[in-house]
This record gives sequence, structure tokens and C-alpha cells, in this order.
Amino acid sequence: MKINNCWVFCIVLSCFSLSFLLGMDTTTGSWVNSMFKPNIESVSLLPEFSDAYGVAFRDLNGDGDADLYVVRFRNLNRMFLYQSTMGRFKDITIQTGLGGNLYPRHLENLELGASVVDYDNDGLQDVVIIGWGVTTKLFRQSQKLEFQDVSEQVGFQTPFSGNGGVWADVDVDGDLDLYLTNEHGENRLYIQSSKGKFADKAAEYGVNDEGISQSASFADVDMDGYPDLYVCNWYAPDIFYRNDEGSRFEKSSLPLVHLTQSLNSNGVQFGDLDNDGDLDLLVTDRQRQSRLYINKSGNLRQWDFRDMTDETGIQNPFPSYSGLIADLDNDGWQDIFFANIGPNLFFKNQQNGSFTLVYKEQINAQSRLQYYSTGAAVADLEGDGDLDLFVASKDTTSTLFLNPGSEGQSIRLYLEGIQSNRDAIGAKVWLYSKQKGDSQQSLAGYREVSGGGGYLSIGETVVHFGAEDGFQYSALVQFPSGKKVEVDGLNPGEFRKVREISGMFRNMVLAKREILRKIRFPYFWINFCTIFVMAATLMIFLNLAFKRYKWSNRQVMGFLFGGLAIFYLVYGLVEGRSMQNVLSVLTVTECMVISIFLGFMENIYRGKLHRFEYREVLKDISEQVILIRDKHELFQKLVYTISDTLDVSFAGICVIEDKKLVRKDFAGSTDAIPKTVNLTDIQCDSLRKKGITFEKEVRSVFPGLSERTGFFPILHQGSSTAILLIGEKRDGNPVPKEDNDLLSIIANQTALSLENIDFIEETKSLTRKVAESETRNQYVEELEERNQIQKDLLEKLKSTQAQLVQSEKMSSLGQLVAGIAHELNNPISFIYANMKEMQNYIDILTKKEKVDKDEFQYIREDVQKLIIESMEGSNRVKAIVENLRNFSRIDEGEFTQTDIHKGIDSALLLLTKEAGERIRFHKEYGDIPEVLCIPGHLNQVFMNLLLNGVQAIQGEGNIWIKTNLDKSWVIIKIRDDGKGIEETELNKIFDPFYSTKPVGEGTGLGLSISYGIVEKHNGSILVESEAGKGTTFTIKIPAEKGKSDE
Repeated sequence: MKINNCWVFCIVLSCFSLSFLLGMDTTTGSWVNSMFKPNIESVSLLPEFSDAYGVAFRDLNGDGDADLYVVRFRNLNRMFLYQSTMGRFKDITIQTGLGGNLYPRHLENLELGASVVDYDNDGLQDVVIIGWGVTTKLFRQSQKLEFQDVSEQVGFQTPFSGNGGVWADVDVDGDLDLYLTNEHGENRLYIQSSKGKFADKAAEYGVNDEGISQSASFADVDMDGYPDLYVCNWYAPDIFYRNDEGSRFEKSSLPLVHLTQSLNSNGVQFGDLDNDGDLDLLVTDRQRQSRLYINKSGNLRQWDFRDMTDETGIQNPFPSYSGLIADLDNDGWQDIFFANIGPNLFFKNQQNGSFTLVYKEQINAQSRLQYYSTGAAVADLEGDGDLDLFVASKDTTSTLFLNPGSEGQSIRLYLEGIQSNRDAIGAKVWLYSKQKGDSQQSLAGYREVSGGGGYLSIGETVVHFGAEDGFQYSALVQFPSGKKVEVDGLNPGEFRKVREISGMFRNMVLAKREILRKIRFPYFWINFCTIFVMAATLMIFLNLAFKRYKWSNRQVMGFLFGGLAIFYLVYGLVEGRSMQNVLSVLTVTECMVISIFLGFMENIYRGKLHRFEYREVLKDISEQVILIRDKHELFQKLVYTISDTLDVSFAGICVIEDKKLVRKDFAGSTDAIPKTVNLTDIQCDSLRKKGITFEKEVRSVFPGLSERTGFFPILHQGSSTAILLIGEKRDGNPVPKEDNDLLSIIANQTALSLENIDFIEETKSLTRKVAESETRNQYVEELEERNQIQKDLLEKLKSTQAQLVQSEKMSSLGQLVAGIAHELNNPISFIYANMKEMQNYIDILTKKEKVDKDEFQYIREDVQKLIIESMEGSNRVKAIVENLRNFSRIDEGEFTQTDIHKGIDSALLLLTKEAGERIRFHKEYGDIPEVLCIPGHLNQVFMNLLLNGVQAIQGEGNIWIKTNLDKSWVIIKIRDDGKGIEETELNKIFDPFYSTKPVGEGTGLGLSISYGIVEKHNGSILVESEAGKGTTFTIKIPAEKGKSDE
């Protein structure tokens, strides 16, 4: 009887399947079921999608979590960012622009392979998509999760029928090179140059074979430091290349079935499966001939791989795409997972050279979809110390398997290359173990960081070892550069970062690499030029601020801090844009801020310069009027100079003559002042008296004058003889107050000049009378009368001088008022605080019906302390106020016996805030007697000299004060180490209105007044100075007024 062929086939297949299932080990079923059984948690992490090929399962954004990038054959690629804090994936495909080519046509523009590495060593992971047509692209991550297509820029050439891409440092020059397999032509080897460009040197290196190549993988099989290469082919035998010291590859002639027969190889993976310290080889194919080749090379230069598939029990009867080597169960021995066309398989390493099938995927026989798995990769997604598995599928849904293994049963090492490539691809790690208490250690495993393997995929680059409790571990890491690093004290459950180089040298190498990398891009030079322009603009402005506008260090610091605040605010508004755009906005902002400041400061500077110029003119006229001998000439010179200098609407002189106010000389025009105005007796008396009623009477006489008109009486013999009238400025503004003070001085000088003219005229008259033989007695009598007038003039000059001394003293106090306020504020503040505390105690005593003894004793003691502290604060305030009153009083000109040291100490106290901590005062007081002097005047001298010394010191410095007795002279020396005075300036410093300070910062009267005060005391003041070294003032005062040994 004939048996139907179909039934025969079914019976045979059933028998084969039964025998296959009987070979499965169920001893580890609990872990396997948990690992590979679909669960709600793993299913909910990702959406359902198929048509997937290449997988990149590793951290893309540097947050320590493994992310997932999947390339799909004809559909949108998917980029999933894992958010560990939320326990889910976020689809950012569209945001990152990594969706791939969406216009496939027949067999054109299809995409297959995926790879993620830091190709340019900038610390950010970059993405490569490998496909047919124009789809092979390199996306550089320029900023966090911002990708730019740099394929053409770096030298990638299309069209190209690419399948997979794997990375290694082929020439060991510190950067990664890329090998691409080709479906329809020669394979390519892109060697990266130091300039970040890639050049196809496959022919030069001897790896440009054609064979419809699928996957490939690099590994340093012979441990010579140069990565070797295995290439899987479909229509030709596979090729195993030996790297000849980074200059060329040579084909090996091993008697392996995949190297001698064409078996449609798909994937290749290297790994140490027997923990003997060398790499074994796993090859998958579509002809159901997937093989495990164990490395038996005793002599590493003489390769020896043996087919141990049957001996180890690895039988994969299905067409297979990816073979994955990983220690999924954390037992220290690497296992094997097959991604098949058909059920996927997992073989557990039994640690004795054999493997046991512990998982076979259940197939839904009624499903119309073909079970067609492709790429696969592992990574520790959850950060729990075990490896999770992602399997891509073509027709069915791609699957993420979460490992349920016990937490902590692993040792994980993250390697960072410094001189080598940043991902440390090609680094070798030997793990050694010993039981606690033992001294002998043994090899526990070996790993090499891979730049891609299996089928068109790449997993995490973290080195993973399963570990066992009760053992101590250490590791030896050899980086691609040859640098070896020993890692001791490793324990199960530990994650450790291992750097090729650490410390400052690491930072120097990274900085050098970053600079060399960045200068390759045009945007670097654009940004560099922009930053240079910003810095140069700032330096030019600050130089102008120092030299032209005389800015202080405090002003510069204020400007810089304010500018930084503005920059920070603007940066916050444009954050997230490209660096070029950010720098452009900041440059425009800087130019706007500096332009505003320049306009403002230039306006102030020109105003100060203008005021300085006309004040110089007014100072000259005040010196010239005393020399003019004609009243008409005097008045004309005065009003025209003032009118032109101050740019006022008018300036004029009105003279009081016989109860009339007569308009004399005027510059400019005004209708409010008639030629003659008759005055009443009351008006005459009011106008002749300098006081509150003076201005009121002038306005009553000239009611049409503007409120901005200024009046300055010209006094003769104690009463006004003339009035100086100054109109408002031509721009409508009043004359500044400081100019009014100067005009008052000019009016006083004019009064003295008028009296001098009158005296000269009267003297001439007397002379004529003598010549006309008038009697001697009458001449003497009149001469004595004139002499009395001269004495009165002298007293007026003394009064004027006293006013100048007091004005300068008040100016000095004005500069110190901030310091005095600070000194007063401290004691007043704690007096106020003490009073509030005492009020609290009073409230406690009054509100409580009964206060216990301890609380009452504490309150009494604290109140006593508060009273003592408040009295000390009050005494401090009293001392400061007394010093201030003594210093600032208007002296009556009386000489009294005075302690010079107290006057100096008083001035130093007032200078405390001005000097701060940057000035150190050195007092060397000698044994000197009290001096007969006018104390307030000498205090002014000390204040002027000490204040000048403080202001002459830029930054920190010293001032020395020394007193001693030399015969009948008291010597006071005040020396500073400030900027000094130029030799050409020394003979001018005692001249009135002369100052070496910037415009607007000094009156030029301080030293002139001091000189006059010392001369009034029959003393002398000398100055010695050298530019850049400091200045010394020496004051000599008689121990008794008017007496000296000279």
C-alpha cells in the first residue's frame, strides 16, 4: 500500500519536533518563564510595531538610561527615549528627525542597519542609518537630542546598497572607523582622518570584496591590539580578515564550514563562552547551519577555531538572522539567544562546555503572520544590574523582554576612552575572582567592547559580568591605545566608571580633542569671531571708560555685573537656539548697551569739560580784576567774560548812586532792567545790606526779571555799592549752584578791586594835596584815615579767607558724610535694638501676674547688660558728634594751647569710612608740647593732607604720620605711598584753584588754604614727591606762637 508523501513529511516533522522538545531543560523554568513570558509591564512600555531590522539599544542622551532606536525596512524608523523616573518610553522620532527615508520605491531607498556611537569623541552619541539608495546617513548629535545630517560633509558617498555598519579603531589612531557591508557591490571601509573626514580605503586595506554581504563584526582575536574582521556573505563563503598592524587586512584560511561554503550567512558575534580569556565565534545563517566555533588558539598568531556546535549541544534547526552572546542569567557565563525565522531560541551555558535549550518561542500555528525575527540587542534598561533583551521582527510585533533576575548579581563597568575613542570600543576587560579570605585569584571572564554585531545591530557598550556573592573581584582593563588600568575592590551589584586617564591630564587631552574637533566646522570660526568682536568691543569701551571718563573700579564692577545680568536675561529668552544665533543676539545686545552708556557718559563728560573750561576762564577773570585800575574797564571785562563763558541771556552791573539804581555795563539784552530806577530810603537800606531782604528788594525794584535770574552784591565798606545780575542760560536752564558760589567769589574780588581803585584814586588825590603844600598835620590825619581803611580791608580779606577755609572744610566733610553716617549708624542701631529688648522685658513683667525667680534673675542681668551696652553706644555717638563739631566749627581766630595729636586723631576718625580697610595708618607720635594755634585751622590742614593721601592711593596702601620736637619747632610729617606728583607739577600745587584731580573732583583750594593757614601760624609747609612712589608733606609750627630759633 502506498503512503501519501504529505503524510510521510508530517510524521517525520512531528518526530523531529518531539525529539527537539525532549531536549529542553526545565530546571531553570521559573526564571525563563519570567524572562520570556510576555507581561503587561513590558508590553505597555512600547507601542506595537513590526517591519523592524537593525536595533541600537543604548544610552543616546547621556542620562544613564538605555534608549532604543529601531530601523524599519519600509516604514518610519522609531526613536524611543527611556524615562526611568516615569518608567516608560517616549517616542521622539519626529522631534529628532531620525524617521529615515519615507519614500522607498520597490528595492530603492530601503533601510536596514542601525548603529549608535560617539564617532567624533565629543561626548554625544551619533546615529548611523544603513540602507539602499541614498538612505545611508550619518547624523551627528550637535546638542542634546539635536541631530544634523553630516553625511556629505564627512565624505559618505551614495547611492549605496548598504546592509550593516560596524565600528572599530582599525588604524589605532584614537578615532573610530566604519565598515559597511554592500548588497550589490564592493564593501566599504571608511577610515576617519584627524579632521573628522571619512575616506573609503577598502581597496587599500584589502576588504573590498563582493558577496552580497550582510552583517560583520570587529574583534581583536589575536590580542595584538589591532581589531580583526569577520564578514557574513550570502552568495559566497564568509571572510575572516586578520588586521596586519593597522595597515592592511589579510584573509585567513581556517577550515570552517562558513569560510568554505556559501550558507547565506546573516549574523556574527564574538564572545568568550568558555571563560578562558579569548573570543569564540558564533555565526548564523538561513541554511539552518548556525555554528559555534570555539577559539583554541594556543599561539595567538596561529588562529585555531574549532566547530563545537554539536559537542556543546547548540542545535538551531531554523533559519537564523541574529545570534546574541550575553550573560542573561548573571551566573558569570555567557549564554546564546537566536533570533530566527520561526521560533526564537535561548541556550543556557551550563559552565562545563555545554549548553542547554531552556526556551523556545511558542508559535501560533493559526496566525497568518510569519515569525521572522531579525536584529536583537541587550542593555540594562531598568538599571537593576541585569540585561534586558529587545528583539526586532519583520512580520510580527517586535518584543522587549525585561529580565527579572535578582538585583545586584552583576558587575558593570562603564569605560571612557580619553586617548582612545570616547566609547572605548575595542577595549579588553579581564575579570578575576577569589573567595573572601583567599589570596589566589582566577580568571572569571573576558569581554571586549564591540562596535556592533549580531545582525545589523549594536547593544550597550557597558561591560557586563555576572557575579556571585561570597567572592571578591578585580579587573584589568586594556584600552585600544594600550593603556592598562587595574580596578580593585569590585563587589557584586557594583557599577563603576573606569577612565583611561584621570585628573588634570584627562581634562587637557579632552580639551585638546574638543578644540581640534570644533575648529573643523565653519560655525566654530563664525562663533569665535563673534566672541572676539564682543570681547574687543568690551575692552575698547572699558579702556575709554578708564581714560576718558575716569571710571573707578567700583563703576567698572557695577557695569560688568549689570551687563552680566542683562546677558543672562537675554540668554534665557533665546536659550535653545543655535549657538550662532545666541551669540548674534548677545552681540547686538552688547552693542546696544554700550551705545547707550557711551551716549550718556559722553554727554556727562562734555558737560564737565565745558564747566571746567568756563570755570578756568572765571578763575582767570577773578585774578585779573584785581589788576584793573578803571571801573568802566573792570565792569566791561567782567560782564562780557561772564556772558560768553556761562552762555547766559545777559550779565550786567547796576550801581547805587544818590538813591538811584543806575544801569552801567551790560552784555546781552533784557527789557526788565531800565537805565535808572529811583529808590526809596527803605529800598536803599535794604539793597545796601547783604541778607535775606537783599534779593527780595532787587526783585521788587525789577519785577520783570525771571525767577532764574541771579543777584550778587558787590560790597564796599560793608554795604552794597553795586549789584552783579546774571540771567538764565540761553537754553532756559538756571545757572548751576556751584557756579553761583564761584560768581559770589568773583563779586567779592570785584568789590576788593573797586575799593583798591578808590584807594588809589584817593591816594593820588592826597599826593596832589601834599604837592600843593597842604599842611602836614592834615596830610597825616587823612593818611591815618586811609590807613584805617586799609586795616578794614585787611580784616575783610581775613573774613573772606575764613569763609574759604570754612567752605573747604565743609567740602571735606561732605566727602566724608557717608563714613560719618556709617559710624553713627552702628551704635544707634544696637541702642535701638537694646531698647526694643528692654520693652519686651517690660511687657513680660507687666503682663505676667507672677514671674518665677529664675526668669526674673535672667531679665535683671540682661537688662543691666543692655543698659551698659547702650551707655557705651551713647558715648560712641557723643564722641563722633563732638569730633564732628570740633572739626567743622567756624573759628573765631583766637590762638589757644592745643594738643596736635588730638586734632590728627579727630581727622583720622572722620576718614575711617573713606579709607576703609584698604588704607593702613601708621602713627609715630613724638613727645611734643601743646602748641599755641587756632585748632580748627590746623585740623583743616591735617584733613586736607590726609584726604589727599587717601585719594592718591589706588587700591591698598599706607599713610605714615610722624611728629617730633626739633628745638623750638614742632614737626609733623604726613607721608603716603600713592601715585605721587610729577616733578613739573610740584611748584604749582599750592596755587589757588590748581588741582591734579579729574574734572569735577576737586576745587583746587585745599592746599592753597592749607599753605595760608600754616604761614599764619608763622610756620612752613614743604612737599617732596616722586611719581609712582608717594608724597611727603612736612609742616613746621613754632612751639609757641611767633617764637622760633631761626
